[in-house]
Amino acid sequence: MKNKKLEFGCGKAKLDFSNIIFPINGFSGIDDDLFARAIIFNSNQKILIISVEVPSLTAEVISEIKKEIRKEYSFKEQNIWISVTHSFCAPHVTSKYIGTIEMVKKAIKESVELAIQNYQEVRLGYSICELPINVNRNIETPFGWWLGKNNDEFSNHDVRIIKVAASKSGEVLSILLNYDIQSSIMDKVENENKQLQITPDLMGIVCKKIEDCYNDTIITLFLLGAAGDQVPISQARTAIISKENLLYKSNYKQGRKYLERLSRYFANTIYSKMNLIKVEESNTIRLFRKVAICNQKIMPVPTKELQPTTVFDFTLTKKKIEVEIEAISIGDILLIATKPELNSAFGKQILQKSPTEKTMLCTMINGGIKYLPEELDFKRITYTAMNTKLAQGSSEQFYHSLLELYREIKQG
Repeated sequence: MKNKKLEFGCGKAKLDFSNIIFPINGFSGIDDDLFARAIIFNSNQKILIISVEVPSLTAEVISEIKKEIRKEYSFKEQNIWISVTHSFCAPHVTSKYIGTIEMVKKAIKESVELAIQNYQEVRLGYSICELPINVNRNIETPFGWWLGKNNDEFSNHDVRIIKVAASKSGEVLSILLNYDIQSSIMDKVENENKQLQITPDLMGIVCKKIEDCYNDTIITLFLLGAAGDQVPISQARTAIISKENLLYKSNYKQGRKYLERLSRYFANTIYSKMNLIKVEESNTIRLFRKVAICNQKIMPVPTKELQPTTVFDFTLTKKKIEVEIEAISIGDILLIATKPELNSAFGKQILQKSPTEKTMLCTMINGGIKYLPEELDFKRITYTAMNTKLAQGSSEQFYHSLLELYREIKQG
């Protein structure tokens, strides 16, 4: 039997804050609009990938959204990936912040409906482009390891790109980007009126600029990479470290300039590469899933109270944490997804072991469980090690399960 041709649809909808009462979650207004984006791949199976420009989504909210999408649009829940861009300059989506859940659901549904309406046959292309605008944030201070910028630590500068083009015309319909960076140029930075403003920050602005290059006829969807220890090379808030203390200085206007400059550079670089990316038929969709069983540790200090230290309690609990690893293969292109944030070097190791060079590694998919620290994080007592319930040895357990998943993928 001849394989069914790959069909594709995409859509985008703005998060509508008109019914939200400000200030909310510390934010007093909006500098740049936030969006939800949806893409659908359909051949022997139908896959829906959603990206929302918010910091995170809880498991409960994701479960609600999946159930509603299944009921209204006939998608299988296991075939839906819901991701966030992890922008720190947007309110959290919880019942505590009235109207945010409803607002996000509405935008997601609007984007899915638009995607369903414009199905057409497509071909896919994959490429990698190096963009050195991320830097490792782990720095050693007199008080212990903390957050800053460290060019001596590892950063994977590769942008993984999937180009979606119409089979008949060759017209670009969508671009998927996967990169190791936290969108945090404007994180915790107040404007001249001492107010925090909403923005999708770096990768949200990048997506919008690329879409503008195509006169808003395409959808650019960002999937967060192994960005647990990665920040932009330029940020509006920087650390000032001395032997006596750790202070921060902020410059809102300079931050907006950084945001414009880095997003324009990123977007223009990607746009200039698109004609060079060849596309081919990629028909068969396959899904895979593994679960890594990891040890749980205590979190003795709340996230907002964490400080650099040379002593920390990593005591184990008696509980286990299930860490899902999901995969979608479309022809010879592979997307790997998980919930925890990963270090960039660990992500590079995962990509190098993949059964195909055309691989994206996506984090914070279908929820989040903070960080997946490595052995060195526990030795150094980094922010990553302190701010998670995943215990020492979890990265090894995760990696072992991932290799099992890879073997299944190879076997078909």
